[in-house]
Amino acid sequence: MSLFLAVVAGLWEESLLNNDPLLLFAIQGVLTVGTLIVLFVVAIFRKSTARKLLRLVLRALIWVMAVLAGSLFSYGYSLAIADLLIGFPLLVAYVFLVIVIIRWIRSIQRDLELKERSMFRA
Repeated sequence: MSLFLAVVAGLWEESLLNNDPLLLFAIQGVLTVGTLIVLFVVAIFRKSTARKLLRLVLRALIWVMAVLAGSLFSYGYSLAIADLLIGFPLLVAYVFLVIVIIRWIRSIQRDLELKERSMFRA
């Protein structure tokens, strides 16, 4: 179900990017700034709740990367079909970029879990 929703969101995002990019950027900006503000405020008052919220945000961030990866791969594939010399290196760069970002997010998740485990042991 989650992958189906990611595909639907990717199609919506791609059509919105083509039809009304300012609305897409406004939605992304509001969601990003709102999430950061909530994380900051919660971190000030309740650190344990902030860690739980951060875990959820990181999980959602991987899902968002999957949505963006679909768009990037479709653009890269289109470029590779149109011009192999330009498109194929871009497609490889898109794949590499997505893999690096997802691995970075997962390393943050692992570090967060290790810190939580060490806090409970002490």
